[in-house]
Amino acid sequence: KALQRDQGLVSANAWVARCLAEGDEENAQHYAAVAAELAPDWWLAHLAFAEAQYSAKNYDSARREVETALSLSPGNPEVLALRGELLSLAGDPAGAALDAQAVLDSPLPCSLHTLFKAHQLLCRLMFGAELFQDACEQIEKLLALVPDDSWAVQFQAAVQCEVVIHDGENLDEPGLAVLRQRYEKAIQLNNGETWVVSDFLRYLCEIAGVEAAREAADQMRQAYPDNGNLIYLHGVYQARCGQAA
Repeated sequence: KALQRDQGLVSANAWVARCLAEGDEENAQHYAAVAAELAPDWWLAHLAFAEAQYSAKNYDSARREVETALSLSPGNPEVLALRGELLSLAGDPAGAALDAQAVLDSPLPCSLHTLFKAHQLLCRLMFGAELFQDACEQIEKLLALVPDDSWAVQFQAAVQCEVVIHDGENLDEPGLAVLRQRYEKAIQLNNGETWVVSDFLRYLCEIAGVEAAREAADQMRQAYPDNGNLIYLHGVYQARCGQAA
């Protein structure tokens, strides 16, 4: 409504761009460009433009806008969070981790969304570096902020499986039951998404054997009948059982 009254409102253009960034990249870029042109000395206008460029996968342009925003608002945690993501994509995990940690250590006010993104980035970086115990500690901090977040719950389940595999641990029945319960919760929170189920079955196969994975695949197929991909996964593990026999 504000833009209907006055299309030159800088803040309205910036916030509309931020709202559209993850779903309507073309319009987000338009509003962000208007905001940056009208207020070249306002960090938020450049951050909005950077977010729009990031969503459109124009990473070089996003990085330039991020650096401009940081020059106007040094140490701003919202800007650092996005720069960390861009550094990670550019193959600089050390720089990305420094920016993510700077967000968490910042004395400046920080939104829950920004804190989430910083913790999430650190989780991914630690996982990629196979620092699974550190990733476990980091995901606990994220879950303290958002206990039933679908991404965080599935990440916790995945990293705990990696710890078991990496340590060569032989789980007893109670331990395996706990692992399965955590992954089943992650699958439920993610509405039976194929990639979460696929990860679960892969880990279960490695930890408990192909027959356990086949049984779980059958259960998943029945629990989420609208996901045809799970029929395929069930067939895959059935075939593996046949080959093992």
